[in-house]
Amino acid sequence: PDGLPDEARHALTDAEGNYEIRDLNPGDYGIRCVKAGYIQGQATPDHRWPTRSTPITLAEKQIVKDADCKLSRGGSISGSVTDQDGEPLSGVEVQLMIRNYQHGRAELEREEEMQTDDHGNYRFYDLPKGRYYIGAGGRMGNPNELNYDPIVYPNGSRLADAQVMALAAGAEIAGINLTMRSGKAY
Repeated sequence: PDGLPDEARHALTDAEGNYEIRDLNPGDYGIRCVKAGYIQGQATPDHRWPTRSTPITLAEKQIVKDADCKLSRGGSISGSVTDQDGEPLSGVEVQLMIRNYQHGRAELEREEEMQTDDHGNYRFYDLPKGRYYIGAGGRMGNPNELNYDPIVYPNGSRLADAQVMALAAGAEIAGINLTMRSGKAY
């Protein structure tokens, strides 16, 4: 129900993708569809596929049919982070970014972030099609550890150096590897 997420109802689809939710009170409802490996979808009674939920208004004893969801396969971008000697770096923060404009200036804005695993690998998944950038920040923790200068893919430190990755729906872009250089923190 709209505004009452604690009262959400759930249904699983059958083998043909059909679902049914019964015994609902009158009111405004939003339908969210989720499947692993797909971008979350919204259902509307007029078969539009919105980016935001369009409420479905349900009257007393009304039956709404064909509130369909269309799910697109999610894409992924993956790679590894190493130091200048080719050694994998674990615990480095990697950012998935999009280009945005603030006051007429292009900026990279973080969409998601994660840390590299013990092998220096990262993987962003369930991504909608779009144009993305990858960057990594320095690793700081133990004062005896080296710090690394921030980097944008493929090997730059400025927005102008960043290479865009055009991700198609359901596509996988692998091998977006970053080589971090040690630097001094001030």
